[in-house]
Amino acid sequence: KALTTNDPRLIRFTELKQELERANRRKTAFESDVYNTRQNRQKAAAQIEHYDQRIVATKQDIKQRIDTRADAFKGTVGKKEFDTRVDFGAALFERIGEVEDGGTLKGGIKVATVGGFDIYATAHKSNLIKDHTNVDVFMALNGNATREVSFDTSSLGTVRSIESILHGFEHDLAEYQQRLEKAEKFFKDSKDKSNAKFEGAAEIAALQKQVDDLAAELRASAETPAQVAAVDDGPAMAQ
Repeated sequence: KALTTNDPRLIRFTELKQELERANRRKTAFESDVYNTRQNRQKAAAQIEHYDQRIVATKQDIKQRIDTRADAFKGTVGKKEFDTRVDFGAALFERIGEVEDGGTLKGGIKVATVGGFDIYATAHKSNLIKDHTNVDVFMALNGNATREVSFDTSSLGTVRSIESILHGFEHDLAEYQQRLEKAEKFFKDSKDKSNAKFEGAAEIAALQKQVDDLAAELRASAETPAQVAAVDDGPAMAQ
């Protein structure tokens, strides 16, 4: 039978191609979802390991911490011990100023000890502002962790920042435990989804065969190159 523009086989051919395209889109979406789930599971596994370590280290921080609340405050700068925040803060600022003037090449320089933890400072020339030195101050914690100390124009504000870190260990621990539980739950709940197999392969294969068979029939009925091109322009291919 010769091919005409109103041939019902052309309409059916178009419908089959659309069905095949939709099926292939479903497959692509499914595979993308599985891939993303697997990637997120890898991240969750890394988070589980990280938060496990942070929980252990933070419990050590809590055990190591020396109370600094109210009149119990004590801090050391160099070899000198202070029992008031004002005097400690002034000495700390002076020591940090010395680090700022001298600069540091690697790591940090110990500038103080307070609450059972060492405070370090680093100083390096700014790449953005001429004749300006950037100073970073941090507390060294267990598990090779550090916590930034807010260092500004107020010495007392810097001391408050240090004590805020010390007094925040319990909050940190609760936060790590909550994040660990969330990561563990996702890792457990997503196992089946990460191993899921696409179940529409047979449907795609059947649709592809119908498209291919009908395309061959239409090409055989075509009488002009334009009619052949109309068929060849269309067949959706399985992915």
